[in-house]
Amino acid sequence: MNRPLSFASLNAFLLPWLITFFNNGASALNQKERADRIASFLKSKDVVALQEVWGSQVYTLQSGLEATHSVPKQYKSTNLWGWLANLLDGILFWIYSMGGLWLAHRKDSKELWSARHVFAVSETKSKKGVSATLLDVDSYWPGKTLLVFNTHLDPHNNDSKWKQINEIHLFISKCINDINAERRNGKLSVDLNHCGVILVGDFNIDTGSRLYGNLISLMKVRDFFKEAKEKNSKDSKQDGTVVTNSYDTFANSLASLNHGGQGSYAGRLDFIFGLDFYFGSSWNQKFMELEVKECNIVKQTKGQELSDHYPVECILVPKE
Repeated sequence: MNRPLSFASLNAFLLPWLITFFNNGASALNQKERADRIASFLKSKDVVALQEVWGSQVYTLQSGLEATHSVPKQYKSTNLWGWLANLLDGILFWIYSMGGLWLAHRKDSKELWSARHVFAVSETKSKKGVSATLLDVDSYWPGKTLLVFNTHLDPHNNDSKWKQINEIHLFISKCINDINAERRNGKLSVDLNHCGVILVGDFNIDTGSRLYGNLISLMKVRDFFKEAKEKNSKDSKQDGTVVTNSYDTFANSLASLNHGGQGSYAGRLDFIFGLDFYFGSSWNQKFMELEVKECNIVKQTKGQELSDHYPVECILVPKE
């Protein structure tokens, strides 16, 4: 019997310690306190994917989740004390080209395989990219797996973002080929026909943009928030208002400070996409289709935000 799996994605806005040390502005605001609250929020989720975790407060996230979740070794803190952990974790995350990406899952699931790719094109030169994590989720969906692609695109240059989208497209194809090759070689006992696949993260793309349409067309993904909203699923609400923007300089005090000088903006930049199949030049791989029961943007009280972005959460089950 399948049971619902809860998933959350958040740009955590936990910048490197060296940046925050010399910056008393928005990027340095309450990172320890925010990391504690982020961990508290994530405790109730089965699988979580974060962006902009650059090494600062990784030990805070990890310790806040250690009773309930496992953190894959590539995302773990050195667990040293205070500023020393922030400094060393930031250096190691840079050396290992983590690109700010981070993931954790409940202890009743298990990591089976992982890979990552650093974008060849990036305006920020911050080693951004895309990661892949294959999880055994047998305790939720018997005999099935979940493949999570997590990414963070550049903020401004549309040409750069489109090139990064194409790099993600090629990376997904490579991962599918690599997983199937390891299955044939006996290294993985995974049938991708019984694997749910999602692509998540901070895409820095507005839903009304041409890039959003091009991404949907290129990768044939399903926008779970849009899908849930169209099915009249229960959206996250604040004071009776449906929350549709994950980045909002009007409502989010961290976003308004961080966005200074670039004008006001509100939009949905953070996504959880579902993939029902994927394809190469001479192949087509079918995945297990997922049904989204709920998909919400979770707004916090102004001044108590987890980040300059609001988290996106969803409830998933295999489609019958």
